[in-house]
Amino acid sequence: MWLLKAFGFWFVMLLAAFINGGIREMLIAPRAGEQVGHIISVIVLSSAIFVIAYVFVKTLGTVPSSMLLLIGLFWLVLSLLFEFGFFHYVMHEPWSKLLADYNILRGRLLIVVWLSTLLSPLVWGRLLDTH
Repeated sequence: MWLLKAFGFWFVMLLAAFINGGIREMLIAPRAGEQVGHIISVIVLSSAIFVIAYVFVKTLGTVPSSMLLLIGLFWLVLSLLFEFGFFHYVMHEPWSKLLADYNILRGRLLIVVWLSTLLSPLVWGRLLDTH
């Protein structure tokens, strides 16, 4: 049952990511530039992930920390599979472009989104004392 609920909440994260990306491309990047738009987008999406994870953890009740970390890992794997699968095989983005978003030395901060995805259930579990 928790797996189906976790998948549903991940789907909400996916919708948030698409909305965030659309707003970045249509409104933020044209005004602030691509790099600043990327940074703003990472902050906004990571915040949205934490909000979604908060609601999810509140619906679970008491669960062990290991379960919360497993849920974060489940979300991360789904996200990475979607990220690389959709953008490479459907949108035909080259691997080099996809991997460039992981170059922290060039100000690419996508790793922050993935860390938020992985750790947000555990963080909220600890803060809400549900573990």
